[in-house]
Amino acid sequence: MPVSSLEAHSPQAGELYYLDTSAMFSLGHLEAHRLKQGGEPGEVKRARRVVAFVHRATASSAFVFTSVLAHQEIAALVRNRLRNAGAQKQRGCQWKQLKLIDPTEADKIDVGAQAAALQMLSHTSSLAGRESIETRWPAVASEAALAGQKLRKAHRELLRLYRQIDSMDALHIVLGAELGALNFITFDKGWDTVPNINVLS
Repeated sequence: MPVSSLEAHSPQAGELYYLDTSAMFSLGHLEAHRLKQGGEPGEVKRARRVVAFVHRATASSAFVFTSVLAHQEIAALVRNRLRNAGAQKQRGCQWKQLKLIDPTEADKIDVGAQAAALQMLSHTSSLAGRESIETRWPAVASEAALAGQKLRKAHRELLRLYRQIDSMDALHIVLGAELGALNFITFDKGWDTVPNINVLS
């Protein structure tokens, strides 16, 4: 289905909206900006659009949520970016290469990268909490193995059918659908190739 703009979409009572990593990541930048701790201008602009939509959704008795997966991906994204930026600055290489040739320097870089990742998670969680954006995970109870198998099967099938979707995006779609969402808020590309979901950006 074609991608709809956040501004043009009218949320309805009872509808569920899933925020993927790209949407949640922007919220972290907006919170950093609010605290005068940085925040990339492009991400801040995106986040303001997301927050405005969340306000309209809440006023319409719709629900906006994300999953643990988004928080995990944000942490990895920030940490890996800063690891590689630090290694590039010090030795002109990737962090994994630096770890082999100078473990001490690599560890110093990693300490800063880990701290930044934790700070971004704190920013994202703080703003999400203020805006009543829940973090959900499928309830698997005593059938964890069967539930995991079901998610893995759906994930593989989505990747097989829609090559434009990368693995993590496909996992977000599978998780969101398992949690009842047909509406997905993302700034990534390719989601519109998947039928039976509504993509907002």
